[in-house]
Amino acid sequence: GDDPVEERLKLLDSYLSEFGKPPEPVEVTRIETQKMWKEPRRVETAFPVTEQQADAEGGAKHMLKMYWLLNENVLPHSEQLAMSVVTSLLLGSTSSPLYKALTKSKLG
Repeated sequence: GDDPVEERLKLLDSYLSEFGKPPEPVEVTRIETQKMWKEPRRVETAFPVTEQQADAEGGAKHMLKMYWLLNENVLPHSEQLAMSVVTSLLLGSTSSPLYKALTKSKLG
């Protein structure tokens, strides 16, 4: 931003100073990356909707979630940043191309 750095750091410190250091090193608490599955998985389960949502035109009766695992290993920071930028460009807003395509197709 265009605000003074010292003031921004003081403001951040006022919010974050109460938390202190983590009780254990990051190496102990790190969540391991997910291992690739041998085949696709499918899960069907009920999820809560209000009667008003269910009765609305089109109803809130179905939901689809789809995920892709790009890499079993941790990506270098530059690749993580690149993937984040691509994701933001493709899906980050209602005017993003992939967002529009998924919404128009009724898949997203």
